[in-house]
Order: sequence, then C-alpha cells, then structure tokens
Amino acid sequence: MATMGSLLDLPTSDPFLERVKEIIINKFPNGWRDWPLKPVAPPIDGVDRNKLRFALPTLDIVLAYNPGSSKISEGSYETMMEKLLEWSVGKALVLAPVEFSKAFRPSLSDYEEFVENTKFMTPLILSRPAVNKRLPDTSDSDSDRVVSFGIW
Repeated sequence: MATMGSLLDLPTSDPFLERVKEIIINKFPNGWRDWPLKPVAPPIDGVDRNKLRFALPTLDIVLAYNPGSSKISEGSYETMMEKLLEWSVGKALVLAPVEFSKAFRPSLSDYEEFVENTKFMTPLILSRPAVNKRLPDTSDSDSDRVVSFGIW
C-alpha cells in the first residue's frame, strides 16, 4: 500500500512541484504522511477539469506556480491545475470529483478520514477570480511609478 508520504518522497525536477511539496509539509496536519492510498492512481482521462478541486490552498499554489504574480490568466491556471493532476501527489490530493478521490483510497473509511483531515483547507480552496482578487497588486510598487518634478 502506498502512503501520502511515500508519494511526496518521490523526486521531481519541476520547481513548481517542489514548492508545492513545501506547502504540504508546512500546512498539513500531523500524520498526513501516513494517509493510505492504493498503489496505483485511478485514470485521469474521465476527470471533469471544471469540477477539479485539490486539498491545497489555492492562493499559495498560484504563488508557487508563478512567484510574485499579481494575476493568473485562465490559461495559466488551467496549465497549473493540469500539472497538479498529472503529478502523483496532486492526484492523491484531489477532493473533487469525489468518485476520483474515493477511487484512490483503499476503503471508504480511508476516504472519509482524508476528507475530515483536509476539512481545514476548504475555505482556502478558491476560484481563479477569487485568487486574482487576493493576489498582491504589484502595479503600484515604487519601481513602477513615474515621478515628475516641475519648477514652480
């Protein structure tokens, strides 16, 4: 049987996914490494991308994907979500669609425990427009301002 920790320990060469690993390590509750999973993830071909929800804080994930960004486009957001879905750890953190999430757990009680353990994350799972409203606005930074001095 696989565990969340055994998947997280697998190497990745993607800097984005390495930053997501740090988010998981820093934000998840004690015992997360032992969450049980089936040895093989269910296929992703039938997953409705519009209903896809990960047990991850969306704002943090967007900043991990594009550090320093003040906005994420729909295309970039979809690419980011696809990267997460293609990654074994990302698959393990899918909350919705529920059928997919259940199919990766050895039992219904394991699924229910996963949902209970990640309930704290629910208010942090945001839509792309909600994330864009919360991203820091860098357009008013001092380096972007044009200052003119006049002679009176």
